[in-house]
Amino acid sequence: MIVIQRYIRLSVVYAVAVAFGATWYIHMSEGPMWNSVVGTEAQNCRRNWWINLLYLNNYYKVEEMCMPQSWYLAADFQCHVVATLLVVVVWKHPRYAKAVLAGVLFASVLTSFIQTYVEGLNPLFLLYPQTGKQVFKDKTFQRAHITFHRNFGAYLIGVIFGYIYHNTTHTSVKWTKVGHCVMWLVAITALVFTHLISTVFYQPSYKHNSLIASLYGCSYSIIIAAAIGTILTSCALGHGGIINRIASSKPFQILGRLYYCMYLIHFYVIAVQISSKKEPFDISGPWLEDETASSTEENPTNFPLC
Repeated sequence: MIVIQRYIRLSVVYAVAVAFGATWYIHMSEGPMWNSVVGTEAQNCRRNWWINLLYLNNYYKVEEMCMPQSWYLAADFQCHVVATLLVVVVWKHPRYAKAVLAGVLFASVLTSFIQTYVEGLNPLFLLYPQTGKQVFKDKTFQRAHITFHRNFGAYLIGVIFGYIYHNTTHTSVKWTKVGHCVMWLVAITALVFTHLISTVFYQPSYKHNSLIASLYGCSYSIIIAAAIGTILTSCALGHGGIINRIASSKPFQILGRLYYCMYLIHFYVIAVQISSKKEPFDISGPWLEDETASSTEENPTNFPLC
């Protein structure tokens, strides 16, 4: 029943978004890039809508996926089904809970490590301008980034922190205020450094190393999930301070209700804006500034996007 409720909760609005992509979407505007972007997307939704509603689009016909952002829904739903079964096992056999959770987590991390090493994948999905044009043909994106087996480890970390929270609230074990401060400090530091380390792989001087790529590829999502889990658990136990009060406020609850719909339609909005452009436009920003100061005021970067 938990799985069925989850499916219904996700699928009703999801089906409306897919139906929109297969029908009205292509008639919203026009432009020189319209057919290559929006037209292709509409065809994919007409052909493969059923794959989306079965939540298999992160494995089957990936290059023809309807709604590119929907890979996350497929991975999330698959993780939810497996995690629900795992929680049932843990609930019925509490003596083996820690061993089961640790064993499954280790298997998930090991699977990511072996796949990255054997297939020579990047440690994470590296998004370059040329990659963005054909994102579904990127090997790391297709074989790892969007898959259940690559994302389940981070999902399982959430289950483990739920288990920790449950045990903490049903036992006499209490964390001190200093202990929570240390947890916050470690979590924030881990988040920052994990993201900063990833910039190494974008450097032109970086040469692919299978061992380093595999170690980072199997661990970065686990570390990020553990850091976020630490912060959320601390907030749930009443040690979130002003951050907990802000995040639990009414405006954020309303935004939380709207977020799913925003997630479903945001790609349509971006694609329509870009595909209906009838003239070139430029990317500007401090990371693209011309050190020789040869760029003009109208085109500060001389970096045409289209």
